[in-house]
Amino acid sequence: MLLNLDRARKLMDENDLDAVVASIWENVTYLSDFSYRLVNMWRTTQIYAVLPRQGEPALIVPVMGSLALAETPTWIADVRIYGRFPIVPPAGQELAAGDAALAPWLDRAESSGYTEGIQTLVAVLRDRGLAHGRIGVDEGHMTPELWQRLQAGVPGARLVPAYDLFRAIRMVKTPEEIRRLEEAAHTTERAIKHSAELLREGVSEQELLDAYLTSLVNDGALPGSFLIAVGSRTGAFLPISREARLLRGDIIKYDVGCIKNEYWADMARTMSLGTPNEKARTYYRALHDAHLESMAAIRPGMTVSEVFHRSVNAVRRNGLTHYTRPHVGHGIGVEYYDPPMLRPPLSPGDPDTTLEENMVLCFEHPYYEVGFGGLSVEDTIVITENGVRSFTSLPRELWEI
Repeated sequence: MLLNLDRARKLMDENDLDAVVASIWENVTYLSDFSYRLVNMWRTTQIYAVLPRQGEPALIVPVMGSLALAETPTWIADVRIYGRFPIVPPAGQELAAGDAALAPWLDRAESSGYTEGIQTLVAVLRDRGLAHGRIGVDEGHMTPELWQRLQAGVPGARLVPAYDLFRAIRMVKTPEEIRRLEEAAHTTERAIKHSAELLREGVSEQELLDAYLTSLVNDGALPGSFLIAVGSRTGAFLPISREARLLRGDIIKYDVGCIKNEYWADMARTMSLGTPNEKARTYYRALHDAHLESMAAIRPGMTVSEVFHRSVNAVRRNGLTHYTRPHVGHGIGVEYYDPPMLRPPLSPGDPDTTLEENMVLCFEHPYYEVGFGGLSVEDTIVITENGVRSFTSLPRELWEI
C-alpha cells in the first residue's frame, strides 16, 4: 500500500475532518494504488478517491479506465464506475485468461447507473453518512463548477480545501513508496551512465538526451525532468540544443530524473571532457565537500532551516564564499516536488518543518554562473533512525572523461 494510513488519519483528526477526497491523479493513486495514466490525458476527466476518518474508502473511476483495474488493482473494495463507452461485452464465448479478467469490470461498468464523476462522488459521501460532515477536498483538479456542484449535492457538508493536507500526509513515506523511489533513482543512474558513454568531442546535447531517454524507456520509465547541458550553457536553464556540441575541457551537467511506477527521481552529476579549468575544480570541490559533510549530519529531529543554513555555510567555508541558494533540496514522491522544501521559513506563518524518519529528500548543491557554467551534485536520500541512506551510488566527484 502506498498510503500512510496512520499518518492520514492522525492529520485528519488534527484538522477535524470526517473525510478527505483526492482529485488530482497523483493523490488518487496515492490513496488507492490504482494507476492508469491514460485516463489522466484529458484534463476534464474526473477520478476521485474518498478516505473517511472512520469507515471504508471508495474509488471512483470512469468506464474507459475501469478495465485497467484488472491489471492495476486497488486495495479499495468499493470501486464505483461511471459513464458510458462503447466497449462491447463478451457474447457468451469462452475468453482467454487475460480477457476473462476484464469481464467482471465490464459487467460492473454496464450496471453502475452513474453518468458523471461528481454525481458518483456525491452518492459515495451520502452513503458514508458524510452529507453533514466536514470534508477536505483536494482542490487541485476540482474546478469551481465541480466544487459548486459537489456542495449542492451535499448542502449540509462543509467543504474545505485539502491539497496541502495531502502533501503533508505524503511527507513521510511508506515502505512501498521508498521501494519505488529507490527503483526510480537506480533507473535514472543507469540512464546517465548510458548517455555518458557518448561523451566525446563534438557530441551534441540532443544526442546525449536521446541516449538518456532511450535508456529510460527501455527500463520501463517515463521521461521526467531532464536538463543536460555542455560548456557555459550549464550555467543557465536553456532548451536542449542540437547545435551545442561538447569541446575538450567543457563541463557536462546532468540534472535529470524519470517517473517509474508513478514515482519520481531527481539527481545531478557533473563531468568534464578532459581536465576542467582551475575555477571549475575549486568551485566544485567546495560544493562536493559541503554536500558530503552536510548530508552526513542530517538526522531526524533537525529542522529544514537547520539543514539549509548548515549546507550553505559549509559551501562558503569550503571556498565558494559568495554561495547563495533559495533551498538545498526538496521532498520527492508521486509529485516531483513533494514537501518539505529544505529552506528557511518564508514568512512568520510558514512552518519550519522537522525531519522525520522515512522522509525521502533530493539533497542538492548546485551553482550557476552565466558565462562560466553550472555545477551540481544531487542525491536522493531517505531519513533513517540514525542519519540518512542514499539511493544514488554514481560517483559524486567531478568526473573527468
